[in-house]
Amino acid sequence: MKNYPASEIKALIEKSSSLLLVVPSLNIDSAAAALSFAILLEKKGKQVTLYSPTLPDENLKHLEFSEKISNQYNIQSDFTITLNYPLDQIERVTYNDDGGQGNIIVQTKKSAPSLSSTNLSFTKPSQPFDLGIMIGEETSLPDTTTLLGQGSWIYFSNQNAQKPWAKLSLFDKDAPFCEIMSFLLPQLGLTLDSGSGKNLLIGLRWSTQSFSVNVNPDTFEAGSLCLAATQAHLIKEQQSSPTSPSSWTPATPSPQTTLDSVETLSLSTENKEGVPATGTEGSIQTPPILKGSTTPRS
Repeated sequence: MKNYPASEIKALIEKSSSLLLVVPSLNIDSAAAALSFAILLEKKGKQVTLYSPTLPDENLKHLEFSEKISNQYNIQSDFTITLNYPLDQIERVTYNDDGGQGNIIVQTKKSAPSLSSTNLSFTKPSQPFDLGIMIGEETSLPDTTTLLGQGSWIYFSNQNAQKPWAKLSLFDKDAPFCEIMSFLLPQLGLTLDSGSGKNLLIGLRWSTQSFSVNVNPDTFEAGSLCLAATQAHLIKEQQSSPTSPSSWTPATPSPQTTLDSVETLSLSTENKEGVPATGTEGSIQTPPILKGSTTPRS
């Protein structure tokens, strides 16, 4: 199992109440990783916004909670000047730009008390999040100056590139984001559940072409962790079932097996979305023996 330096990341998350997860380039791997992270952070009571400049297309709609991805985020940039003075004593308020400066003129009524700087208060722009988490390269974002000027940032990447705006960075060369999250999230104290496990498993399958390319033992271990998370509720149901294991009778194999049934059995391990089926019961039967004209017959 991969061990990431998770203690500093965990400390930043724990002292933050609101987080912004940013996915500059949206694909099945990055979206699944970000959604799984967001799901588990919200379960810990965190306020989470998930932002990408593009909305999910049809290929991403089958991910759990894909509707959480927004193409907007709220940063309040207004500077508010509050006049602590009775409104019924104000005649009018005007504005001009004399001398190249913006001047706000408040004219009070003749009988009104005098107005001074003590009657004024100022409100700076509010910060919409305490901690930002960037999943991938920020170069494709439409506006990085305003965004990266807010809060503290953690940067996740599979490229070894330092970012001056990131307080912490985590690199894992050539590893899909879903593989990184499969190991990192439990290390942050975020337990994978069925929703996050399903998303990460879909992302792993997509990024490795069903575990056929760019894989190593860690990739398969990550897939195993995700699959176990999707089946955790089945294990609990079996443990709480009043039926004892000794009373269970396995299904009787069919006396004959055809090539069609073998093919059907192998295909039944995947559903329409290309995700390994969970909770599917079945028995592998003996394949048929095919005899040709040159095969000795008994």
